[in-house]
Order: sequence, then structure tokens, then C-alpha cells
Amino acid sequence: MRQMIIVVVVLCAYALMSPGTASALEAKALVGEWQGELENLQRNDKVYISAKSSVGDEVSGTIYIAGKLAHNNKNLPFTGTLADSTLTMSVPSADFGSITFQLVSEKRMEATLQGRNKTNTLWVEKKK
Repeated sequence: MRQMIIVVVVLCAYALMSPGTASALEAKALVGEWQGELENLQRNDKVYISAKSSVGDEVSGTIYIAGKLAHNNKNLPFTGTLADSTLTMSVPSADFGSITFQLVSEKRMEATLQGRNKTNTLWVEKKK
């Protein structure tokens, strides 16, 4: 009985010292299909991210944002770097250049994009 109590105490201590889900997330967990919205003042535009591959802390794929701007309605290639719970996505062919997502969970990311006169909220959730 005493040995079982010691094992339980050790396992509990290990669990408390383990990093949280968001900080332990690896880039390969981001690979898949994501869908969400870019919330504008006039409308909400659909956003689709297809994260196709990962190597180490790098992830790459395409992002599609519906809308009326020059970079909208196209599959734009991106590369991203995951550090802790932040994914910094470089989108060279878009006006905004990059997006910094905060990973809320393994299945949700949120970001803000600075527009010409306003800040827009962007969120996506993993579909598969």
C-alpha cells in the first residue's frame, strides 16, 4: 500500500510539472484544414487555412481570405514558425505580409490584422 501511495504522489508531481497543452504543442499538430472568419466592420469574410506540412517548428501551406482586396480570393502560400503558443505566419504575396496567431487551444487560433483605419479580428478552428 505504501509503495502505491508513493507512485501516485510521484505521478501527480510529474503531471503538475509538465508544460501546458499550448506551450507543448508542436508544429505538426497544426497540419490540417482550418476554417474561420476575418471580422470586419461591414462584414465577416471567410478564412481557410490549409497547413500542409511541418518540419521542426516550421509549418507551411496556403491561406485563402474571401473579400474585396487585392490579396483576397486567392490561395496564398505561407510559411510559419511556432514558438510557445504563437504562430507567426509569413504571407509574402499579401498586402499585410504576416499574421501572428495566438493558439487558444489545439483547435483554435486567433489574431488581429491592422487595416488601413481599423484593426480586424481573425480566428480559425481546426476542422480536420
